[in-house]
Amino acid sequence: MASPIIWWNAHNNWVSFVFQGARATTNGEKFKLHFDWFFRSILGQSLYLLPWIWFPTIRQLYISFKLRKQLLVYSFIFWMAILPIVFFTIVTLWSDLQYHFHWQAPGYMMLFIPLGFGVDRCLNSAPKQARLTRRWLNFSIVFTVLTIGVLATHMVTGFWTAYGPKWLVHKFHGDTVDPTIQGVDYTDIMTRFQKDGWLDDPHIFAGAPRWWLTGKVDWALKGKKDIIVFDPDPRNLAYLVDPKTLIGKDAIVIGDKHQPFIDMNVKPFFDGVTQLPDIQVMRNGPEYTLQVYYCKNFHKPVEPRMDLPLYRQLIGLPPFGK
Repeated sequence: MASPIIWWNAHNNWVSFVFQGARATTNGEKFKLHFDWFFRSILGQSLYLLPWIWFPTIRQLYISFKLRKQLLVYSFIFWMAILPIVFFTIVTLWSDLQYHFHWQAPGYMMLFIPLGFGVDRCLNSAPKQARLTRRWLNFSIVFTVLTIGVLATHMVTGFWTAYGPKWLVHKFHGDTVDPTIQGVDYTDIMTRFQKDGWLDDPHIFAGAPRWWLTGKVDWALKGKKDIIVFDPDPRNLAYLVDPKTLIGKDAIVIGDKHQPFIDMNVKPFFDGVTQLPDIQVMRNGPEYTLQVYYCKNFHKPVEPRMDLPLYRQLIGLPPFGK
């Protein structure tokens, strides 16, 4: 089942393995232990899983360890769980994985099996223990449904912006941006492309100065336009389109307060770049602003830009590697 991954990487400088493997390194910096990153990872895992579920799963990890030599099923669960949990947590001692607390998730998912067995056993044991277990289950269900319900409703409607305490958003994300707007599809991009006739113009492609923004633009346009990333880190998007097929065409580049990167990484590829009126992302009214740039005549830059995979592709080299 994994053979296509191996085959593709063998023909593309093993770029997937190099990229993911580099995340477990110090990225060229001097080796140093960061216990703050380590404890941040443990805290983040417990919050992602919810503390009242995380602690019972860790207890099941301990139980699986104790019983691993008595029952084969516990041995299987222990080794399948301990490897991803410990490996991706230990790595944080020297590598800043930031907020990727979900990397340990496959290990925790294995622990749901003995946890379910333990819950069933508690529900059928002494009345007091069964009562406490039911309360724990009921609390978990109610908390999850209410929290996800409120967050999902706000993400879709933006009701909190008008009716909720704004200090909560401001405390964690400044005075102007509600981070939940990032969960909304930027459908207003498609509206703008249709209105200005860009969607049906074969002489125009799309782009963005960041890989994550490129993905959101591509999703908004339903994959109907060729799209490229003007950045040293285009991720997998570098393989979507052969940029040599776009030479001579114009581009609509969408930015998200990326003016310095437009100047540095976009303008060298075009004869001219003109900023057009912004796109307002609508939810509970206009809540987010994207910048729009019309770029004329895509070509290879005059000055070499070997730091950009896009440039490497234009001169016939693979986007990554030597």
